[in-house]
Parts: sequence; structure tokens; C-alpha cells
Amino acid sequence: MRAETRAKQRLKAAGPSSQSLRGDESSPSLKAVKAQRSLFLGSLLQFLELEFEIGSVVWPEVFSALTMAAPSLYALHAAPELASNAVFPEGVWALAIGTMMHCPFSMACHLASALMNKRDGYDPMCTPFRTMDITAIHINCVVFGWALSGGSLIFTLFMAMLNAPCIFILLRRLVEGRPGGLDESLRVTSQVFTYTLPLLFRGLYFHYLATISMWLGACLFFALANYFRLGGGWSHGIFHLLCFPFLHFMMSGVASA
Repeated sequence: MRAETRAKQRLKAAGPSSQSLRGDESSPSLKAVKAQRSLFLGSLLQFLELEFEIGSVVWPEVFSALTMAAPSLYALHAAPELASNAVFPEGVWALAIGTMMHCPFSMACHLASALMNKRDGYDPMCTPFRTMDITAIHINCVVFGWALSGGSLIFTLFMAMLNAPCIFILLRRLVEGRPGGLDESLRVTSQVFTYTLPLLFRGLYFHYLATISMWLGACLFFALANYFRLGGGWSHGIFHLLCFPFLHFMMSGVASA
């Protein structure tokens, strides 16, 4: 009996407190907090939906910047082993260092587009960041030509003569404030076909065909994605990832020569 009496007393004591809690939940202040929380979550979801939708500018450019690090990380990882077994290890390291040298310029170009795309008068096709990015590519064309040719001074000078005018055109356009165009991409592509020729001349037929196939595949994807407007701005970052095997076959070709 005493136990039952004590239990009833505990229930009576707990009753008002639970009722007060229910009363607090229905209080105006708690309702306001819940309303603010729901508004915040709704705004956050709306922001994420807007930012991650296909065709957005900021996040695709960030993605493009991050994917530029992939070839550099691969080069840093693979170069020591490939160079250790290569007849011309300097060529392997030249490809790796050239790739890593270009990386920060490309990342800066894409991050600048992500941060400044909504500023009045900003044109991503006419900025110092883009000029530095493509200039670094043309410098790499000379470096890669030296590496793939086995250190040939004549071929390296030949590549320097071809790429110097390309860099001059880039700098002149920047000074004159004229935006870049398709011709810049065509010049880069022509240089790629030129500096990979030593693989063919040295009898590295598999590596030459694999390298050119990877490059053509990446360029074809990028061209079709832009022409048909597929994937918004995300296709540029995917193009960077497709250049990953392109670098691999060049490095393995130099290592096997």
C-alpha cells in the first residue's frame, strides 16, 4: 500500500511538469524559434539547389580548378618510379615538373572566374589569369618537346620558335583588351600534335597512338559538350580529368625509351 501511495505521489508531482513542458512548446517564443529554423533550412536548400544546378558558374569553375590538380598529383606519384627505370629520367621529371608548374596558373584562372563572374565588365576570355594559363601551356609545349625528343636541342629550339609567336599574340591581346577565341585552342592543339611527334619518330608507336587518342578524345568531348551545351560548365573539369591518361602515356613512353 505504501508503495502504491508513493507511486501516485510521484505521478502527481510529474504531471504538472509535463503539462508545463507542453505549454512551453506552444508558447509564442518557441513557435518563433521553430519558424526561424524552418526558414533557415528552406533558404539553405534553395541556395544549394540554385548553386549546384547545371549551368551555374561558381561551382563548375571550382570543380575545374580542383580537377587540374589530378594530373599534377599523378605526376608527383608516378615520376619517381618511372624515372628510376628510365634511360632518360630527366625527361620523365621534365613532364612531371612542367605539369605541376602549369597547375597553379590554371587553378587561378578558374577560381578567378568563379569569384568574379558577376562583376560588371568582367570577361573571363580577357584576363591576366587566362593569359598566364595559356602562356604556361605554350611553355610546357617546349618542355614536353624536349622531354619526348630525348633531350634534342634542335627539336627544343624548333618548339620554342613555334610557341614564341603564340605567347606574343596572347600578351598583345591582353594589352589591347581583346578577348581570346577559338584560335588559341587551335594553336595549342597544333603544338600538342607537334611535340608528340618524337614518340612516333623514335618507334614508340603504341605510346604515340595512345597519347594522341587520349588527346583527341578529350578535345572531342570538350568540343561536343560546348557545341550542344551539355553539362553546363562542368564539362571543362571533366576535360581536365580526361587529360590524366594523356599524361600517363607520355610519361611511360619516355620511361620506356
